[in-house]
Amino acid sequence: MQTPSRMRWWQWLLLLAALALFAAQAGWSSTLKSAAFDEQYHLAAGYSYLRTGDFRLATNHPPLAGLIAALPLLGDDTITLPTDHPSWAAGDRFLFSDIFVWESGNDAQAMLLRARWMVTLLGVLLVSAIFFAARQMMGARAAWLALLLAVFEPNLIAHSRFVTTDLALSLFTLLAVWWWWRWLVQARWHNVLLAGIFAGLAMGTKYNGALVWAVIGLALLIQPTVPGGANWRQRWLGLGAALLAATGVIWALFRFSVGPVTFLPAWLPLPAPHFWQWFWNTVFRILDLQGARVDFFLGEASNRYWWNYFFVAAGVKLPLVELLLALTGFALLARNRTLRRLCVLWLLPALLLLLGMTEVLNIGFRHMLAGIPFVLLLGGYVAEAMPWLYARPWRTVTVSALLGVILVADTARIAPHYESYFNQLAGPWQNWSNILVDSNLDWGQDLIALRQVMDEKGIESINLAYFGKA
Repeated sequence: MQTPSRMRWWQWLLLLAALALFAAQAGWSSTLKSAAFDEQYHLAAGYSYLRTGDFRLATNHPPLAGLIAALPLLGDDTITLPTDHPSWAAGDRFLFSDIFVWESGNDAQAMLLRARWMVTLLGVLLVSAIFFAARQMMGARAAWLALLLAVFEPNLIAHSRFVTTDLALSLFTLLAVWWWWRWLVQARWHNVLLAGIFAGLAMGTKYNGALVWAVIGLALLIQPTVPGGANWRQRWLGLGAALLAATGVIWALFRFSVGPVTFLPAWLPLPAPHFWQWFWNTVFRILDLQGARVDFFLGEASNRYWWNYFFVAAGVKLPLVELLLALTGFALLARNRTLRRLCVLWLLPALLLLLGMTEVLNIGFRHMLAGIPFVLLLGGYVAEAMPWLYARPWRTVTVSALLGVILVADTARIAPHYESYFNQLAGPWQNWSNILVDSNLDWGQDLIALRQVMDEKGIESINLAYFGKA
């Protein structure tokens, strides 16, 4: 574990300025975006949970992300929650969210903007976590480079202003893995308990948050033991403690309910049965949909899967500087024989790429969002492994300024449409829809921009093929 010197006052100011800049990009662009397709479902599930304590709409996803986003709406007596509509009794999250957001007299855009600020706050916390994780794992130089990459990362900015699950999952996954790494190198029980709590929050955000346990388990096996760190006996005990802590978080999220599930005998109830039943249902629904869902990739619409989907998606959706630095960082880890010591930096991106080679996740680059913080950490390692870049103050200033200019220019060219970012390998924007579509490009979020164009050109009505309700 690195023990860099304490940060000076001007470094704290620089960090706060960077976080403010990230928040400003997300907050400003949020006001220019209509509802993305998935937002209404998460907002309805989260707000109804807060108002009624009922989690019946938390089916496709657990309610935590929507619950956090809906917090600013509490206490607003002007918001109508139509629990008298038949869709509520039926637990139909699709129809109920339509009624709640669009057909109950609520100001949909105002509700979304307030809810999005909570997601932006989670985004700021994620960027902070990237900085401090890099600082502790690798050193101060790595932290500042990772911070620079994160502040202008278009995918993180985009999903820091949508009421969806991907940003929150990225935050809690990073925190869980970071604190598990702390446990492995410094065997203090609060480290392992916090790792378990954050892993529970990841699972309470999205069912595929369970992937964090694959990272934790592999790190347990791969990470070499160090003096003062967890020995093999402590590692297995720590894993059990983390699992118990995560189970407690999920149980609390579902109001300490206990009951039967269909995949176990009725005499064997589980805590939080709603969660585990829908976790089970979701896994088997994904498996059942294999070959039944039509997807689009590289100009082809098909119900077959593409093993290289995420490789291509990462190649065109990540900024080139970020991608090159991450690959260089991985190569330097191998050269310096630190792949095992810092295995937590590359395990999740590797697992996501491997999972993407199956038929399970060929449905959008956002499903790799949780891997991006680790890509940024890998990029940050370059600064620590190549100290000659920063051996003299003028080199530090020159390299930082050059990287900053490149990142700012690259992000500015797509602003405020960060979710539609493609790098230079994808060619001109006219070509992007031939590579990837759906949430990679158009998630239904640009009705406001369409209205502005129509007003500017004096167009009163159009025929629009629109995927959404807004």
